[in-house]
Amino acid sequence: MSKLENFLESTAIVGQLDDEYNLIGALDGYLNLTNDYIFVSRSSYPNLSANCPNSFLECQLEQEINNPTPVTGDNFGVSVSINSTGDRIVVSSHYDDTGAIDAGSVYVYSRSGTVWSLEQEINNPSPVASDYFGRSVAIDSTGDRIVVGAHYEDTGADAAGSVYVYSRSGTTWTLEQEINNPTPVAGDQFGVSVSINSTGDRIVVGASQEDTGASGAGSVYVYSRSGTTWTLEQEINNPSPVASDQFGQVVSINSTGDRIVVSAYLEDTGASEAGSVYVYTRSGTTWTLEQEINNPTPVAGDQFGVSVSINSTGDRIVVGAYLEDTGASGAGSVYVYSRSGTVWSLEQEINNPTPVTGDNFGVSVSINSTGDRIVVGAYLEDTGADAAGSVYVYSRSGTTWTLEQEINNPSPVASDQVGYAVSINSTGDRVLIGAYGEDTGALAAGSVYVYALTENTTDLKLRGFNDFNHIKI
Repeated sequence: MSKLENFLESTAIVGQLDDEYNLIGALDGYLNLTNDYIFVSRSSYPNLSANCPNSFLECQLEQEINNPTPVTGDNFGVSVSINSTGDRIVVSSHYDDTGAIDAGSVYVYSRSGTVWSLEQEINNPSPVASDYFGRSVAIDSTGDRIVVGAHYEDTGADAAGSVYVYSRSGTTWTLEQEINNPTPVAGDQFGVSVSINSTGDRIVVGASQEDTGASGAGSVYVYSRSGTTWTLEQEINNPSPVASDQFGQVVSINSTGDRIVVSAYLEDTGASEAGSVYVYTRSGTTWTLEQEINNPTPVAGDQFGVSVSINSTGDRIVVGAYLEDTGASGAGSVYVYSRSGTVWSLEQEINNPTPVTGDNFGVSVSINSTGDRIVVGAYLEDTGADAAGSVYVYSRSGTTWTLEQEINNPSPVASDQVGYAVSINSTGDRVLIGAYGEDTGALAAGSVYVYALTENTTDLKLRGFNDFNHIKI
């Protein structure tokens, strides 16, 4: 390890010095000093902007993608997903009116270099008013399969719900299979959440209003693929059903498809609607509850589990509790858990770094493949405008998570709600952010933003120091 790398490992980001130089870190390990600083010329870091104010991690808005067919209230960006390599994204507009009012549509974009282009608009294949096709979306690692939820679709019963799997050949997406609710009952909302594994051969579907055991207790369904045929592998009912738990409101499956995390964000252990999440593991084709994770500091209405994400190897999960009250009412917090064997333990509670009432930090979360970077949405955060929204990027060193970047709304307008949906790619160098309330083209037509994250330490300019061994205070 070089002296520079050694130095950088011991630094902590502390903020700006002045208009020309950015104060990156205070040396607290190498040479055992505490008052020596490293400065970086802004000319060397053109991407250090007001929207990404913390330094070392260069944060560049790669592209703002507006709704391609804007109509008032489309909510383009309400659900988003990015593939492993960060070269394809899927964006939903579940209130899009193609074919019928609120039938819903989704849009796939592909990247060439740093330019994102619309690859295909996928409309609801059998549009009926208020199907909400696109309420949930997920894309596999290679970007050749996507799954789309339509939780109010009516096959079998009113709002029983359905999901749709699409596969790609070249740049053309084709419906591979429509999967209807296997036990349709009115209001089940099968498809309110979806997740697909890396190889695109397993999906998990949430039906948070399904009534097995109690009204609205919730269930989830795991499907596996053979060739182009999807088959129900297992129905997983709420393990301790209570009315309105909404088990299955959010789901996430790991890369190899052998662990899933399921939220029941209105579950009442410890306090009313404190929330819980459940981790399941697979042996062959059988799924078994590995651990129930209750809200570690339950308070009524925290809604722990409003968002969840599991990393590729299935050894870290992140859980959002967007109404948690540390610092301010509804400021929000997130929780990172790590696994040793079959035991999950709280690694760190991450509170809203700048808590304000109603920020809803944790409304969305996403973790990268190796489990060393997470992104957190706070869609009602007020920087620039009321409820303009912001997103926060955290990185892990060992078992410690540190705020790496705050990404504010790049063009803040009231109620844009940047950060309602987030997704980070496998390597953690691209972040997709949904802003379904953004108004370009029409009121609440919606937009999304793709950011490129780069750790740039190759051309640091040190001011006043010739050698780390001879730093003078």
